[in-house]
Amino acid sequence: MSDNYQTTLDEMSSIGGQIEGEAESIDEQATALAQSVLGPSDFGGEKYHSYGENYAAGIDDKLVKAVQEYARQARALAENVTQSYRTYSALEDEEAARMQGLG
Repeated sequence: MSDNYQTTLDEMSSIGGQIEGEAESIDEQATALAQSVLGPSDFGGEKYHSYGENYAAGIDDKLVKAVQEYARQARALAENVTQSYRTYSALEDEEAARMQGLG
């Protein structure tokens, strides 16, 4: 970490909220991915119907679930940032009270 790195508690709180907001947007995009306009018949007729079925299953099983997991992990990150904010805030309050007691 650089010696010049600084952040404020307000910034930490704001960042946690921003990440949470992005996670909600990612969830909406995952839902849109699941609603592909391509169907089995779009892959060249009956002979290639199974490719279309595999495509549709792959979209749901792999891509959509991966994007949803990304959103879940973004929420976990947001919660960790918010919890860090709470911890630092509590420590700052405790330290301020301790310093006042010394003076």
